[in-house]
Amino acid sequence: FGIELVREAPVRLALYDVRGRRVMTLFEGLLPAGRSDITWDTLDARGQRLGSGVYFARFETQGAKDAQRVVLVR
Repeated sequence: FGIELVREAPVRLALYDVRGRRVMTLFEGLLPAGRSDITWDTLDARGQRLGSGVYFARFETQGAKDAQRVVLVR
């Protein structure tokens, strides 16, 4: 996931299933200004491999929120 910030800011990037349950927090912390890339190893928070399906990556930072649909194909 590529994240572009104008200035340093606290960020949270989490992954949810189609039922709205959080399956993994991919990043939570401070990111610098500019582009940052966050990778996902397709595991859930318990370290188990997730199956094929649709997931949603939710990005939150100061005053901004966004969600992106992610399709995992095995």
